[in-house]
Amino acid sequence: MKLGFATCPLLRFIYPEPERYLEHFEGFVRAYCGEPYKHGSGAYIPDGVKGTILWQTPDEHGDHHELVDFLVKTTLPANRDSVRKLFDRFYQYHPPEYFYVSVIAVDPYFQRQGLGTSLFRYALQRPDRAEWVSYLEATTVGSARLYQSLGWRVVDEVQVGNSPVYYPMIRQPHGR
Repeated sequence: MKLGFATCPLLRFIYPEPERYLEHFEGFVRAYCGEPYKHGSGAYIPDGVKGTILWQTPDEHGDHHELVDFLVKTTLPANRDSVRKLFDRFYQYHPPEYFYVSVIAVDPYFQRQGLGTSLFRYALQRPDRAEWVSYLEATTVGSARLYQSLGWRVVDEVQVGNSPVYYPMIRQPHGR
């Protein structure tokens, strides 16, 4: 995951310095995603862990305040207010009950080989069976386009202050 997000505009806005990014990435994932493997809410491409996807079911959503507290402690003082506002905006778009794809990442060396699509197909079987709406935030135009090709719809384009743009996206359950 750390490799897959090393060029993510949003995470690098939060942690622009390589040392800070490397130091705090795992704590960020824990604060943002909770303990997905503990709940069986994650999957990865084996053989060196080329990619991973983490999700949260409607009853597993993380604690927004815990995430913001972590971010306030680990971001640079100059960015703290923007980062806090940015993550407050994240939660404004979440549907009432939803399956949340919190993280999907593929090692850049293995991107464009269909691994991300395979991860999505695997993970989205669950919300499709349960007929849950799925939600995520795309952090680049390219990822938003990929997700659209998999049935996702962009809800809005969001930017807070000088942050990069991100795209809240929703996917309706697909028939069985």
